[in-house]
Amino acid sequence: MTELKQKRLLVIFGVVAGIFLVMFLFQTRAKKKEIAWILGQDSSNIAYCLLECRTYQVEENRYPPSLKSLYPDYISYLPLPEPPRFQAKPSGPYISEPYIYLVPSPDSTGKIPEETVVLISPFPYPREQRLVGYTAGNTGLIHEKDLPDLKNHSPAN
Repeated sequence: MTELKQKRLLVIFGVVAGIFLVMFLFQTRAKKKEIAWILGQDSSNIAYCLLECRTYQVEENRYPPSLKSLYPDYISYLPLPEPPRFQAKPSGPYISEPYIYLVPSPDSTGKIPEETVVLISPFPYPREQRLVGYTAGNTGLIHEKDLPDLKNHSPAN
């Protein structure tokens, strides 16, 4: 092979590799944008449900038995999480409501701690994280291994 042919092959290889690199970077960026958008939607939905759970708790002196019991008196619709395109199907012990709802129970002092997890997104985010909502009204991402035990939990309908 002559030196000229080798240079041409190197140029062609470089161009093809560059095209693949650009395509990969655009796909990665699109996936990150989708994750950010879905995270924002989930966070808004969970905050909306948490606010109405707190309203229910103030009026009824207890948390609602299920998210469905908030409709239509407290919420006008039951927000549904949208599965990300990169996620094949929801994972977890069950998906019976739009978000996994854990009825908070009081501690030994009779109060419900503000860091108690109340709502959990049914879809995991990258790095095996789930979006959760706390009784204090804030949301955050936690690793799936740090989630409350859901094995014995069954949703109240």
